[in-house]
Amino acid sequence: MLGVRRATALAAAVLALAVFNLTFRLGSEGLTEWDESLYATSALEMVRSHIGMASLVAEATLIWYSYNYRAFDRTAQGLLIVEEDRLRGVRVFRSSWDRADAFVLKGLIEAEQAEAISVQDFLFRSGPCEYFLTSRECDDPRLVQVAVLGEYALYQRREVNTLP
Repeated sequence: MLGVRRATALAAAVLALAVFNLTFRLGSEGLTEWDESLYATSALEMVRSHIGMASLVAEATLIWYSYNYRAFDRTAQGLLIVEEDRLRGVRVFRSSWDRADAFVLKGLIEAEQAEAISVQDFLFRSGPCEYFLTSRECDDPRLVQVAVLGEYALYQRREVNTLP
């Protein structure tokens, strides 16, 4: 019971102190006209700078994303589109296909996607004149590099000439 009385007294003292701080010398200090204009000017500048900063950050992010992820001159999709005539109707191998690249290959170029985890796997799984898309350089003599775009290269399996 004694604890409840102390808590009530303490809450009443805090409330009385808050009321005193809010009402002491209320009305004796006022804002003059030049104070209000300075506050308004500062507030307007803060709003403008934050809107400008937010717009700048949003635009820079959009440009960066477009340059790094949508520029066809450096992507696998760009290479596939450039080599569309060569790839139509054949199988194209890659270590793994993301959805966007697979869409371009199957939906736009009308080629067949296949997976091979390495050059040796590609040579084992592929037939003559099929292609291997990679971002690594291949020095295997059984492959011919047919196109390069950015960091991506397209290799074709060499045809083997058999003697009759």
